Amino acid sequence: MGKQSQTQKEKLWTGPYLLLIAMGTMTSTCFYMVNPTITKYAVGLGASVAAAGVISGLFSITALVARPFSGLVADRVNRKRLLIFSTCVMGLAALG
Repeated sequence: MGKQSQTQKEKLWTGPYLLLIAMGTMTSTCFYMVNPTITKYAVGLGASVAAAGVISGLFSITALVARPFSGLVADRVNRKRLLIFSTCVMGLAALG
């Protein structure tokens, strides 16, 4: 019991942890903003509402299919560099 009181407690809300939460929030927001935008863009190009729905569904299915492969890549390369690279690519794609 005396040993526990002598050890210094680690802080949960550190700078890197807050940065990781902010990056995760921005990445999720980017993904969820793109999905409804795709349908409006497809309708604007002249697609029917049904075709726009199929396109939106294909976008989600493609994300599901790509996840196992991205897991393999994450196991084989430096995760920090992969996170930075993929976040930059998603940011550029959202701006495009």
